[in-house]
Amino acid sequence: MKILVIGDFQGVFSDKLKRKLKKVDYDLVIGVGDYGGIKDWMPHVMKRLKAAKEGEKLKDIMEFMGKKRYMDLLKKDFTYSKKVYTELNKLGNRKKVLYVFGNGDDGWYRYPFSAKDLWPVDKKNLKALKRLKNLKDFTYGKAKFNGVTFVGFGGYVDIDSYFNVKEFKDAKDKERLMIRIKRHTWTKRNFFSRLNKLSKKERQNLVFVFHYPPKGVFDIIKSKGNPMDGKSAGISFFNEAIKKYKPKFVLCGHMHEYKGMKNVPGTNIPVINPGDAEKDKFAVVEIDDNFKVKKVKFY
Repeated sequence: MKILVIGDFQGVFSDKLKRKLKKVDYDLVIGVGDYGGIKDWMPHVMKRLKAAKEGEKLKDIMEFMGKKRYMDLLKKDFTYSKKVYTELNKLGNRKKVLYVFGNGDDGWYRYPFSAKDLWPVDKKNLKALKRLKNLKDFTYGKAKFNGVTFVGFGGYVDIDSYFNVKEFKDAKDKERLMIRIKRHTWTKRNFFSRLNKLSKKERQNLVFVFHYPPKGVFDIIKSKGNPMDGKSAGISFFNEAIKKYKPKFVLCGHMHEYKGMKNVPGTNIPVINPGDAEKDKFAVVEIDDNFKVKKVKFY
């Protein structure tokens, strides 16, 4: 079986990528997230990260960038994201498309691990996705195909690096950390609760599909000027799950700095990052009769 693995579009699905995909043979498509999240947001994201690092009081994002700019970007992000979903849906005319959301897909899915919504879910977005009949979201679920059970865990996750805090700037700073810890606890508990419910048969041929990488694999941020430069964007409870449930392999994205295949530290279980589709990158993973990785071709 051949699996087309693709993600990190950031709202870009180029004609060059379409032409490449038409020439590729595959049986299934797996999306690893970030169909939206256009680059126009980045200058504002970087400013907020720097402000947080320097202990400045963080304003509401609409107040931070101005209502008009914020609303314009939301509209643009919706338009570009919708184009990506539409193109993925066309791939589903040939083969099945399974996907998880990424941290750049705010507004397209409901985040379940917070007492308060981290962002509003736009009904317009949900209706647009509902009309795309070839797409199946398994962000917080599982999907089966040709004897393989794919367990997804996408969307936003508080990365481990957020918890390496040695001192607090003020009471609000401490409060933000406590909220993150609570959210992280709920997230991990939910993930393991779902894994524990898998049947013995489902565990035999298991594949994990994440957006973020596990800790120690394609996880170090390489972005000059970014306050997070040199830190890990990995999720350690993914490592715990991998070592306990021993999937055949792991698919992930998020990190545009990387593409390739590398084992989870302390295991022989490979993690595959297909590279960013924004730059026309993707991978085709061929698996053998035992559902292990036989070959990976990166494009």
